[in-house]
Amino acid sequence: MLRTIIPGLIIGLAIGGPISKAYAQDPSARCVSVANEQMTIASAQGRGLDIENFNEVETVTFLKAFNTMPPKSNFVATKVFAAVGRDRAYVFFESGEDLCTAPSPLSLESYEALVEQAQGSGT
Repeated sequence: MLRTIIPGLIIGLAIGGPISKAYAQDPSARCVSVANEQMTIASAQGRGLDIENFNEVETVTFLKAFNTMPPKSNFVATKVFAAVGRDRAYVFFESGEDLCTAPSPLSLESYEALVEQAQGSGT
C-alpha cells in the first residue's frame, strides 16, 4: 500500500507544490525563494529601475491598500519593496521564505497613490 501512496504524493507535490504553502500568498502571486532577493534587486537596478523600501508602518498600510485594489488580493508580507520605472512599478512582498509579486506591475499612478496612503499613515 505504501508503494501506491508515495508516488501519488510525489506527483501531487510536483504539480501543486507543498500543501503548507498553498495559502501562503495570493493564488495569483509569482513567488521565488527569498534567497533571490539581492539578485532580484540587482536585476531591476540593471534595467534602470529604482528600488524603494518601505518601513514597518508603511508596509502594513501599503499592504492593506494594495489588497483592496481591484482585483482584490490577499498578499501577506513582513517586508515590502518596489522596483520603480518611468511608467510602472513592480511590488515585491517578502513573507517567510517567499518573495512574491503580483502577476502584473502597477501603473506608476496607482503605485504613487498607494505610497501616499502608506506614507500618510507612517508619519
